[in-house]
Amino acid sequence: MKKVLITGSQGFIGSYLCAEFLEKGYHVVGVDNFSKYGPITRPHDNHPNFHLIEMDVIDFDTENIRRHRRTSAGRRRSIVRPSPRR
Repeated sequence: MKKVLITGSQGFIGSYLCAEFLEKGYHVVGVDNFSKYGPITRPHDNHPNFHLIEMDVIDFDTENIRRHRRTSAGRRRSIVRPSPRR
């Protein structure tokens, strides 16, 4: 079974990505720190192939991840003060 890691899995875009990958048979690991709204329950939370890790991606060991981009919650905040590239 293929696996995918989705950061911001409980947010607007991340939740749709989780649903799409789960529908295609992937095992999905979601990472979210609930920075803006607090804990959110999504339909995919109870899926047997979904695992949620509550943490900030800054604390995540990205050594073995091929590509990673971090954005702030909310469009205005992302435009005004985008996260620095690594």
